[in-house]
Amino acid sequence: MKSNLPLSVAVAAALLAAPIAQAATPTQATAGKHVTAKKKVKTSRAKVPPKQVAAAQTPQLKLPQQTISAARPSPGLDEWLTAGDHRFTIQQDGLTRSYRVHVPPRYRPTETTPLLVALNSYRGAQPTDDGFDSLLRASDYQGFIAVYPDAYGPRGKPAAWNMGNGPGNDVAFIAKVVHNVFRQTSVDRGRIYAAGVSDGGTMAYRLACQLPDVFRGVASVGGMDTSTNCAEGKAVSVFHLHAQNDPKVPFSTAPLTTAKWAQLNGCELAPRKVLQQSGAYCEAYTYCRSRTAVELCATQTGGHSWPGANAKAGAGDVPSQAIDGTASMWAFLRTH
Repeated sequence: MKSNLPLSVAVAAALLAAPIAQAATPTQATAGKHVTAKKKVKTSRAKVPPKQVAAAQTPQLKLPQQTISAARPSPGLDEWLTAGDHRFTIQQDGLTRSYRVHVPPRYRPTETTPLLVALNSYRGAQPTDDGFDSLLRASDYQGFIAVYPDAYGPRGKPAAWNMGNGPGNDVAFIAKVVHNVFRQTSVDRGRIYAAGVSDGGTMAYRLACQLPDVFRGVASVGGMDTSTNCAEGKAVSVFHLHAQNDPKVPFSTAPLTTAKWAQLNGCELAPRKVLQQSGAYCEAYTYCRSRTAVELCATQTGGHSWPGANAKAGAGDVPSQAIDGTASMWAFLRTH
């Protein structure tokens, strides 16, 4: 198991103005979404030194038998997370913020695991909206840990990410969430990603811009990059999905966004087509610094929605089925 020190150093710069690891207050999990066990096993990092776990032929932390019959409280920050859903609240900039951690059934604490931070759209989309349900299925199938930070919404107002003109510091909040999850699970330091839809996609670009030493790659679905004055650091791979008939975020912003990141990453001057099929195409910048890449996948239809998602009655734009957005997104991120 890898040491937590590298990530702690990486996120420290983003948290100078706020405590790095305030005590989290576990909240009661949503019924039916978490796991129960016939016998609970609580093991802290202090009781299971990393070297002992790495040297063991079998995990010293035995995962309990999993069910979904009832909810249970989430563990504390000094305890290992096991498969299932866990919800926490923390204090950030004087605000009570919350986030959800989904640990896949195949997770083992003796093996390093990728981490994906999933960022909702404006109005605080739930995991069942905007293709987020497919991210949960992908988490279980592909074996990565999925984290859902909640955007802040004052009472009576929609939840939204702070793009520089709202309450709280969302970059510091998400950095703290990643730091906390890193303490509780065996996360691969080199495979931490962020993916968002609409405003969440815009927030993903802010993370790539300000925390390049934390995030290896980001993906945006129908988002717009408004980041400026990006921090100097490691190159960050970028995957952008956008419909050509998007009525909310013009498609014309997408090629500009990928060209910007291609320049930041030192990629080739011109993109090349990597996919051309009915209803969609993808073009990619390659030969970038640190083996990163920048790719744009465009669909002819779909409006402001998640490609490949199931259409819901009254939900607005009908998603394009020309591309499986989730599968394409993870196939890109996992290789960069």
